[in-house]
Amino acid sequence: MPEARRMSFPVFEDERGALLATEFADVPFAVRRVFTVGYSDRAIARGNHFVPCDQLLLLVSGRVTVHLGADDTSLNETFDLQQPGSAILVPMGLYIQYTLADSHSRVMVLASEPFHTAVEGS
Repeated sequence: MPEARRMSFPVFEDERGALLATEFADVPFAVRRVFTVGYSDRAIARGNHFVPCDQLLLLVSGRVTVHLGADDTSLNETFDLQQPGSAILVPMGLYIQYTLADSHSRVMVLASEPFHTAVEGS
C-alpha cells in the first residue's frame, strides 16, 4: 500500500495578515489541478473515495482531520492538521476521508491529474 507523508509550507505573518505561498517546485509531482474545499457550517466528512491521482492536501485555515487506508473499512492512518501550511502528500490509490472542523476551515488540494480523471464530490 502506498504511504502518505507529512509536509509543511511556510506561512508569513505580519501586521497585514498571513501569506501562505506554495512553490510548485516543492511539490513532488507536476501540478495539473488545484481546488479548495471549505465553507461548511458543521463538520462533514468529505472525500470518501479512492484518490485517483497523487494529491497534496494543504491546510489553509482552521483544522482538518484526514483518515487514509486501503479502503473504507480500514482507515488506519489519521493526520490532524492544525497549523496553516501543514500538508499531507496522498499517493494515488489510497482511500481518503477528511473532515473540516468548522466554517473557518479550508484546504487546498494540488493534484497530479486534471479533473476528468478525478472523482466528483471530493
